[in-house]
Order: sequence, then structure tokens, then C-alpha cells
Amino acid sequence: MMQCRIPAIFLLGIALLGAAAAEAASVTGRLQSGDTTVSDKYRDSYTFQGTAGQRAIVDVTSTEFDTVVQLRAPSGSQQENDDYGGQARHSRIESNLTETGTYTVYVTSYGTNTTGSYTLQYPASASGTSAPTTRTVTGQLQSSDTAVDRKYRDSYTFQRTAGQSVVVDMTGSFDTYLILEPPSGSNVTNDDYGGSTSHSRIETTLSATGLYTVHATSYGRNTTGNYTLEYPRSPVPASPAGQRRLSGRLESTDTREDNKYRDVYSFQGISGQRIVVDLASPDFDTYLIVQPPTGAALTNDDFDGETRRSRIDTTLNVSGSYTVIATSFGTTTTGSYILEYPGGTGALNATVVNR
Repeated sequence: MMQCRIPAIFLLGIALLGAAAAEAASVTGRLQSGDTTVSDKYRDSYTFQGTAGQRAIVDVTSTEFDTVVQLRAPSGSQQENDDYGGQARHSRIESNLTETGTYTVYVTSYGTNTTGSYTLQYPASASGTSAPTTRTVTGQLQSSDTAVDRKYRDSYTFQRTAGQSVVVDMTGSFDTYLILEPPSGSNVTNDDYGGSTSHSRIETTLSATGLYTVHATSYGRNTTGNYTLEYPRSPVPASPAGQRRLSGRLESTDTREDNKYRDVYSFQGISGQRIVVDLASPDFDTYLIVQPPTGAALTNDDFDGETRRSRIDTTLNVSGSYTVIATSFGTTTTGSYILEYPGGTGALNATVVNR
């Protein structure tokens, strides 16, 4: 996210042990539709700075699902644990770190399309705070992409604050090249990380606050191929209290406009009130509309680059009845979704989900 997700009943603990245990950061989170997926399994990612010789303990338990925890070293080598002590809802890694640098912790599940809440404790970075979560995407450089100097590129963005440390990592089926473009100043680049032509990685402390752009490209010209990219997820502020959380489904029997099925909800808003409406689906490209009592509608298609998540976070400028429309970007699309919005009236085919 991850940005780290927030509600919780799931424990993940990490501590670095030496003469004394290192101070741990603590966050709460949730695996849910809209998260990064790998092999149809939702995954949240966290990073911390580790030093060779330190002992790391990663521990995760859950009351809701069969947990899996993974610990990835700066070089890319990875450890994993599913069931610790024969318990399906307890995973644990104990390891003496062999490298100095940025480690990534992945919180995921054993089963596919599994959701649930958790609390994470893990080593604080040098600043004393947890590092931002990351997003993992798979992509492909192809001849229809934007090209600069005859090199195809895909671009991704994230918001960050000056002084934060970030990691951007790219592996591919070709000679990769990675570019991090800041809001101002010079680009940061990497070609071959650790001597590997198919691996590029940038670890840097940001010098400016604002929107950063990651360009995933190739070293050679006219190069195509598949790649995997990890980059920081923009932080998502916590939703206001009193939100309603519903599960619903777009179906062929729903109301339709422009050949797109839609479910309609409403709530009463007050001028000056901050509201959050969040729509996520494991099945389709979401599209979200909030219609105020007067004036133009607010819309969102892809939140933070996620095609299956839409989010509107705004302060209302008029009091009255607001309409929320959960729909799809594509036509005649069906599938399940989860909607979070201010308490109000739900569509007939929606079911309340306990938060």
C-alpha cells in the first residue's frame, strides 16, 4: 500500500537481536483486494535497514488466515516460512543477516485471494520510523510504449517526502536500466546491480518532497521483454471514523449507463467534512464516481497506479445528499468489489461486512 494498511487482528513481529534487541517499529495493516498480488495472493511489503551480523526474527500470527512471511535480502535472496511449530496461522523466520542494506518483509497468505487484518512489528530504520511499503508490478517493454532515444519505457509515480530512504528494484528478461526522476534536480540511474545485466536497483535518500517518477527501461535500443518492478507505494492517510464497509457485485441485472453496470449508494455530507470513498476489486478495473448535491461529479479510475482500486479523498464544500456510484472502467464488466464510504444508504445487492 503500503503504505501501510490500518485495521488489525493479526500479529507480525520482527526484532533485531544483538547484545540487546533493536527498537522495533509497529504498524497495523490488512491484506485486501486492491493490494499488490503475486500468484493471486495479496501481499503487503515493508522495508528496514539491516547490518551484516545482526540477528533478525520475523514472526507473524493471524486469527483470520493461513499466514506466510518472507524476508528478502538486499541482493535479492529470500527466506520464507509458512507454518511455524505446525501452526497454520503462525509463521516465523529467525536469521543472522549476512548483508548490510535494505531488507524487505512480505506479508502474504498461503491461500489465493485471501484477506485479513494484521499488526506488524519489525526493525525501525535508522530514522527510528518504519520505511514506506512498496508495490510490486509485472510489466512488459513493447514497441507500442513511449520511446526515448529509441529505448522503450514504462513509467510509474509515487509521492514522498525529503529525507526518506527509498528502494526501487527491477529485474527483467533483458538488460535493464532504471531511472528515478525527482520533482526537481537530477535523475538517479542504475544499469547493472551487483554485476547482473538483468537487475537494476536504486537505493537513495530523497532530496525533495513531491511526485517522483520511476522509468523502467532497457540499456539497449529497441529492446522488448518482461520485467518485475518494486517501487514505493504512495502513503494513504487513514480513513475518517464512522466509515461503512460493504461487499457488493456488479451484475448483468444492475442499472447500466454507457454499457457499464453500476451500483448506487448515498450518504449525508456536511460542508467542511473530510470524506473518503474507496473501491477495490479482485475481478475488474474499477471506476468511482461521487456526485455532490450540486456541481460537478468527482471521479477516479486508477488510484496510485492500481487498475483495480479507485479512491476519492476530499473535503466537502456543500451540505446535502451525496451519491456514490461503484462501476467499472470497461463495458459490460461484472465481478465482486469492496466499497468503503461514509455511513449511509446501501444498494440492494450489497452486504454489510464487519470491519
